[in-house]
Amino acid sequence: MKRASDGRRWLLALLAGDLLVLTIFAGVGMVSHQTFAGPGSVLPTAAPFAIAWTAVGFLLGAFRPPAVSSPGAAARSLLWPWLLTIPVSLVLRALLLGRDAPLAFGIVAFFLGGAFLLAWRVGFSLAYNALARTRRA
Repeated sequence: MKRASDGRRWLLALLAGDLLVLTIFAGVGMVSHQTFAGPGSVLPTAAPFAIAWTAVGFLLGAFRPPAVSSPGAAARSLLWPWLLTIPVSLVLRALLLGRDAPLAFGIVAFFLGGAFLLAWRVGFSLAYNALARTRRA
């Protein structure tokens, strides 16, 4: 029988990984635009994406067990929540940082940030399912 704590553990690991990946994505962007001023400078840039992703992801099912049932499910569970996360994060960014983002920024964030999340979530799905098979054996 599966314990409730097992469900919370995988959820916390997935969410923590998502937030780490979004922070790395923001840091890579800052380095490429020569605006990186140390690790602390990344958090204000990553925060709008992290907040929006967490809220939208929970609302649209990106953190439910089927989201990691297979690599394909990981990809499918990412698309709509991430698509809606971008405009929400751009509004949050404008409010938190006091500056608007051009449309090109949103497009790049959608594709590159989505690629970062996709790679992480597919890898997580593979590892999670391999571990589940090992436990059943």
